[in-house]
Amino acid sequence: MRVRYVCDSCRDVIYEVEDPSITEEKIGLDLLTPEERQYFVENQTDAVVLSILCDECSALLSGTDWPEKPSLLH
Repeated sequence: MRVRYVCDSCRDVIYEVEDPSITEEKIGLDLLTPEERQYFVENQTDAVVLSILCDECSALLSGTDWPEKPSLLH
């Protein structure tokens, strides 16, 4: 399975790994609610893409009242 972590704000690829031993259970996707899965997980033909925040966007957003899905912060 190939897993790609992408920043939900700036869309930068944070990390990508391909390992046949990776399963949805090993990375905790089975613990997500259907709503969380819809928001955070995108199944593409070549990878499972997980939306998270990169360190830069997280630092910019901490302690502020930003909209739910800010974009292009850096």
